[in-house]
Amino acid sequence: MLAALLLRQGAVMSHERLLDAVWGPEPPAGGSKVLPTHVNSLRRTLDPKGTPPAESVIRSGKGWYRFVVEDVRLDTVELEERGRTALSFLASRDPAAAADRLAAAVGLFRGEPLANVPGPFARAERERLEERRRSLRLERLKCLVLLGRFAEALDELGGPSASSEADRYDESLTALRIQALYGRGRQAEALTAYEELRIRLRDELGADPGGELRRLHEALLRQDDAFLLPPPPLPPAPQEGNVPAELPHDAAGFAGRTDELALLHALLPPEQDRLDPANTVVISAIGGAAGIGKTALAVHWAHQVRDRFPDGQLYVNLHGFGHDRRPLQPREALELLLSGLGLAASEIPPDQEAQARALRTLLAGRRVLVLLDNAASADQVRPLLPATPTCSVLVTSRNRLGDLVARDGAHALALGLLQPDAARALLSRTLGAHRVDEDRHAVDELIRLCGSLPWPCAWPPRGWRATPRCARPISSPR
Repeated sequence: MLAALLLRQGAVMSHERLLDAVWGPEPPAGGSKVLPTHVNSLRRTLDPKGTPPAESVIRSGKGWYRFVVEDVRLDTVELEERGRTALSFLASRDPAAAADRLAAAVGLFRGEPLANVPGPFARAERERLEERRRSLRLERLKCLVLLGRFAEALDELGGPSASSEADRYDESLTALRIQALYGRGRQAEALTAYEELRIRLRDELGADPGGELRRLHEALLRQDDAFLLPPPPLPPAPQEGNVPAELPHDAAGFAGRTDELALLHALLPPEQDRLDPANTVVISAIGGAAGIGKTALAVHWAHQVRDRFPDGQLYVNLHGFGHDRRPLQPREALELLLSGLGLAASEIPPDQEAQARALRTLLAGRRVLVLLDNAASADQVRPLLPATPTCSVLVTSRNRLGDLVARDGAHALALGLLQPDAARALLSRTLGAHRVDEDRHAVDELIRLCGSLPWPCAWPPRGWRATPRCARPISSPR
């Protein structure tokens, strides 16, 4: 009865529920009289002599009892607090701290919970607490494997706590044992661990291992390190003031492109929908000829919306059309992105697939804007895409990237030449409005000579020189 009252953690318990908790469907004769007898006995044991019932540790009213737990230390409450703390460290990507807290939580158990306490309520609580111990222990073992502490994980897997009957059929524990053995270079023992469980499930339960364990076994046969060995622990989620802010500076004198900016704003999900999983990742492939202003538009818009991405803004120049260097390989771009998110060089996986997984994990649930500039192809971009609707990706390219549109749901935005009014506004902001107003003919000629490109890539062309009025040819142009 004491256990039933305590485990209610201060909540009121009716006579009927208390009778059912202690005696089940067969309460003693005169159960309503038995309860006060037990309560009075507990009060004499727990309360100082002479304590009135209104101040007793066990309060009562018409048809109910309640144990006052404010001044009582319950190890079950401490268990839940330690478990929540550990899981919060896991959520903040700190598996080492989580492993320590989980060990402290599991360490609260001393043998069987509520040992020798009779009654259906104690039996149900015993099963619940045992399951809680199993889940906390499993989370700790996952942390140890994730941290590469394979020897420690194997010690715990082979210790006294691993000898329960349920563990003999637990595929999650077997998977962790296989990973830990492989991590220690004991592949043959890892294969034996899988085979022993497979035979046990077949002979005793008539079942086969689940899909996840079978895939682990296949990776074991291939000696697939990328699948079997955990990626490096991810850094903790960035704190305020410690997030990537890699956008280039906004273009000086940016002018025009109002329709294109409006379209980009329309593609961004409303603020209240940012965490709606129905939202797809927004990828805007901005195509256009060299010098037409793709990067300027992307950077200008990114600066306008960066407050919508408090977890950071990432920028990578993919050098898809550079004359003096080859395009970045996806692996090189992934290294830059992971470095921008806080991974040290030693923490970045060497394998491209593992790098892409690490990137998706780091970006999961975070609001980050990724600007991929000067892309050569969709294949160069695809491994760099996050898998969370809270991120947005902006891609610039001279190509249309139709494959990115067709397969990945990108929104294509093709830029045209600057309109005359926008071109004059750009020159006004660059040279000063008074100079532009002084000689509109010269301004129109300069716009014509530049082909209405806001930033001509090859300006000035060979054979041209600058004069105070505008660029004029040395000889007549053809």
